[in-house]
Amino acid sequence: MVDFGLVTANFDAILLIFIRMTGLFVLSPVFGRQNMPAIFKIGFSFFLTIIFVNTVDGFSLDYQDSLVLYMVYVAKELAIGIIMGYVTYVVVSGLYLAGQLIDMQVGFSFANVVDPITNIQVPLTSNFYYTYFILVFLLINGHHMLIRALFYSFQVLPVEKMTFSSAVIPELTTLLADMFGIALRIAAPIICAIFIADVVLGILSKTMPEMNVFMLGMPIKIIIGLIIMTITISASVAIAEGLVGIMQEKIVVFFQAMGSGG
Repeated sequence: MVDFGLVTANFDAILLIFIRMTGLFVLSPVFGRQNMPAIFKIGFSFFLTIIFVNTVDGFSLDYQDSLVLYMVYVAKELAIGIIMGYVTYVVVSGLYLAGQLIDMQVGFSFANVVDPITNIQVPLTSNFYYTYFILVFLLINGHHMLIRALFYSFQVLPVEKMTFSSAVIPELTTLLADMFGIALRIAAPIICAIFIADVVLGILSKTMPEMNVFMLGMPIKIIIGLIIMTITISASVAIAEGLVGIMQEKIVVFFQAMGSGG
């Protein structure tokens, strides 16, 4: 049962919890989509805050009635939420990069669509992979993982804890390197197949110079790419589960790095 007396008595700390959640929902998959109504994001963050206040261990916020010190707390909570959302966004960005690599090989790179999250143009294959990932993400309860990670964040980095370790910076660079690794693992089958097709077409162009290899190669590459995508899409659930596992692992690592200074 929700204790609203606890809510009113700790309103200043509750506001900080709400800010941490808002920072997460700005960038995270599903919750961070710009086509999701803002009133839903605010309402969901508010009710989740009320639940967390009644489940997280008690806290005592001491900012000595100083507005400047309280604003420092606000900045710290917002940074934690944004970093958590950034971790999930970078992991999912591996799908965008994989789609870009595939489209460059297949020949779809000249056709882009508008991404509803960033409002920028992204390759067709990237948008397909991302949309499919979101569907699988919801099916395997990946959004529950984000909520559990939020709960874990208040255990490792309580609201009243002011430390913010610089050990998070090396983890950021490692995360970016992992993003490229994710993209290469997803795009590798199609890249290898297209490379083999290029070698075969190169041999044909030498043995039969009268053949227009360029005009023949474009549809062949598209067909090969679509066939490989159809074959590998059966492993999409395992890929999505792997990405969710990477998200959870990286979020825990970041929280431990941010809290290691205190």
